[in-house]
Amino acid sequence: MAMLRAGLLLLMLSNPVCWASPGAPSWSAERAADLDAEEQLELGLSHVAEEQYEDARLWFESAAAEGESRAKLNLGWLHEEGLLGRVDGRAAIDWYTQGVLAGESAYAIKLAWIHLQGRLVQSDLTTAEGWFRHAIEAGHAEGQLALGSVVLAEVMGGDLDRIDEALALFEGALADGLMLGSYYLGRIYREGLGVPPDHGLALCYYEVGAEAGLADVQWRLGEMYAEGAGTEQDLVQAAKWAYLAAANGASESLALIQEVEGQLDADEIAQARRLAWVAAGGAVSEQD
Repeated sequence: MAMLRAGLLLLMLSNPVCWASPGAPSWSAERAADLDAEEQLELGLSHVAEEQYEDARLWFESAAAEGESRAKLNLGWLHEEGLLGRVDGRAAIDWYTQGVLAGESAYAIKLAWIHLQGRLVQSDLTTAEGWFRHAIEAGHAEGQLALGSVVLAEVMGGDLDRIDEALALFEGALADGLMLGSYYLGRIYREGLGVPPDHGLALCYYEVGAEAGLADVQWRLGEMYAEGAGTEQDLVQAAKWAYLAAANGASESLALIQEVEGQLDADEIAQARRLAWVAAGGAVSEQD
């Protein structure tokens, strides 16, 4: 939802339209005949800004008839939000589908979540997975993370045959620069989700995500150092990662900090804090 609203706003800011009269003109066949599809889209967006949704619908439908893919997405949004009088799930999905097939392939991920979560239509895992794959084939790495999380849920539900698929999706996402893939891969190997536990491999994946600044990965890496899982126990490193995780908003790390600090002396705590400061980009003097 927020993504669509942001898309509307960005379109309006990047394509400002000035009209001589106050407000955008209502749709008519005569006016539409003098405008191209993008100009009609802009008029629809102007009506959205004025909360004149029926006028917006007419301009969007006119633009959509001429092949404007973004107008199709905006029509889906109007129906999804019930801005034309009621929520119309079927119409929303139909327009979103037309928009995606017309080239707005990133929105295939939205369609996938709608079908998976059972919003607007009955939940349908097969259709959802199909839309995730559509996004992936179009080059959207986020689809690999999303589908990977769905497949992993199936694995955790007992379908162990799909673990190789989940691993490939998360590794692909990580290779494409989505560091969150390291969280899922680390968790799979640490907890033995569909594979034998491999704490050394889990540690490697967690280090990738922790270095990238992922708070949830940082505190999990801290736990592994505290436990000596996949590595020798190192409470200073455990505290370092716990401090970083806390600074990045992971409240789960507070219990780890309390546990680890109870086993460190003042010099070791100071060292861990200094390491965390440096890892966060802090400057170090020669005295340090």
